[in-house]
Amino acid sequence: MIYGLGDKLVRLREGKHLQQKDIAKYSKVTPQAISGYENDTATPSLEVFSDLCAFYNVSADYLLGYDKKQTLSVEGLTDDDIGLISSMITKLKEVRQAEKSDD
Repeated sequence: MIYGLGDKLVRLREGKHLQQKDIAKYSKVTPQAISGYENDTATPSLEVFSDLCAFYNVSADYLLGYDKKQTLSVEGLTDDDIGLISSMITKLKEVRQAEKSDD
């Protein structure tokens, strides 16, 4: 079992507004297998693990818990798109910091 893998897989799947059956189809496993991975009751094979990394566009280190930062691909985006996203991230961090200060 890979500690924390299930939680990451759930967050990534829900972030894409997908169901377990969608991930299962891509990974060529059953929805029950995806459920097992997400509930930390089963461990994906190396092939399935690699497929999940590719599908979610994250590193193996991120899913394994070695890299705490999740990276996002900006491939196909314009410089203006990237600038807008960067501004949104900065603003969100400011809002979250202000919320912490209010507590």
